[in-house]
Amino acid sequence: MVRADLAISRDHDRTTGGEKVTKKVGRMSKSAIKMIADNEYKNKMMSGYEGSFDAWLIPYCEPSYSIGIYDSDYPYKDGRYYVESVVTKFSESGGVRTVTPSLWLGHG
Repeated sequence: MVRADLAISRDHDRTTGGEKVTKKVGRMSKSAIKMIADNEYKNKMMSGYEGSFDAWLIPYCEPSYSIGIYDSDYPYKDGRYYVESVVTKFSESGGVRTVTPSLWLGHG
């Protein structure tokens, strides 16, 4: 068993800089740490959606739900995504839900 901090770097479109991700982990085997690092790398390399989008109040959505995004302009990004956050706002003109997707969960 080892205690380690994981660091994963990735080149953004082959430019200098990149991104460093640090995860604190407890005592675990080297193979378990490698599995966590590989999963983190896979999630960072997925070319999914960034940012958020506005939706109406129906269908209902909250953090930890999965949502389907299907876009004829970017069919390679189609699939199910984990919902990271949802902000709901009400005004005189109605209600709007701002949904922030994160991890791509696969096609389906």
